[in-house]
Amino acid sequence: MSTRYFDGDFATVEYHDEINVVIAKMTDYPGENQFRKYMDSIITAVNETGCQNVLADTRDHPPLPESEMRWSAESWGPKAELAGVNQIAALATQHVATKMTLDTVTEQSTADDIERQYFAKFDEAVEWLTNEPS
Repeated sequence: MSTRYFDGDFATVEYHDEINVVIAKMTDYPGENQFRKYMDSIITAVNETGCQNVLADTRDHPPLPESEMRWSAESWGPKAELAGVNQIAALATQHVATKMTLDTVTEQSTADDIERQYFAKFDEAVEWLTNEPS
């Protein structure tokens, strides 16, 4: 069963109890306020479920402004770590601009110790997050 923590026309955040993973997916950049509400809902899901694993489905993720990349790395990452996030698996995008955005956020994320990894397949990402074959 899944519990939805964010439901917008540009993004969703759900906790899937059968695999113990919070899944976040964004398909459009809605502006600073809505983007940050979406990101903070990931932390809410982690807080409420005790789940330490986040799967970021970035296959349709848009590029982000520099200010959001910096905020994600310097502010959101440490808050997510305090909430209990240990690992973030990202489903790799084929969009060059988005890949550059995600690489920049990962490189700038020196304010936290969250382990981040890219995957081509959903099952591989879940297996890495849960340490269980899918």
